Amino acid sequence: MSFIHPNQPALVLAPMEGVMDAPMRALIADLGGFDYGVSEFIRVGQEVIRVEQILHEIPDLNGPVFGHAKLPLQLQLLGDSPELMAASAIEACIAGARAIDINFGCPAPTILRHSGGAALLKTPCAITEIVSAVRKALPPIIPVSAKVRLGWDNPSDVDTIARAVEDGGANWITIHARTKLEGYKPGVHWDAVARVKSRLSIPVIANGDLFTPEDVIGCEAQTGCSHFMIG
Repeated sequence: MSFIHPNQPALVLAPMEGVMDAPMRALIADLGGFDYGVSEFIRVGQEVIRVEQILHEIPDLNGPVFGHAKLPLQLQLLGDSPELMAASAIEACIAGARAIDINFGCPAPTILRHSGGAALLKTPCAITEIVSAVRKALPPIIPVSAKVRLGWDNPSDVDTIARAVEDGGANWITIHARTKLEGYKPGVHWDAVARVKSRLSIPVIANGDLFTPEDVIGCEAQTGCSHFMIG
């Protein structure tokens, strides 16, 4: 299974907590159009997440729960401990995951109170440590990526954040083109994504306010991206 390649356009189904679950992914897989999907995040808290829990939370990791089409799935983890994240990534691969994504963008208050998700945007060095730990724990054939926002409150912070992801050894990065404080308010900063795209050596997936084919065409023109995540 191929996921992201620099010179091959891709359309990725976004993880949407409480919405994009296994039955919904199966339905969308039958409709077609997406190259692969990203699972809802699995929260890595105080202990390693084992195979059984992973398969319980993401039952379609190795195939659809109904229907006939198989949507390739990248498993997403969220947490702030490099060691626990790395060990959980190994368990995820044993469970059948063929690619790992790390969530550094979730703005939910319950996640932020436990120093996960978007809270880590304030400490890019921690992002590098987590990505690096997961990358080193897995064989090269398993790609590792990260999903981020532009920053906590300043869109310009994405330059440092994206560099932190690349320095950790990620194979690609997905950028939701809003800050944490902007939440999901209408309007995105494609100029910030374009700047990052021009400076990184890894592929960039653009995410945010992509509702129509025209939106994707406009994003491509403004950012130079050929990879897009749609929720």
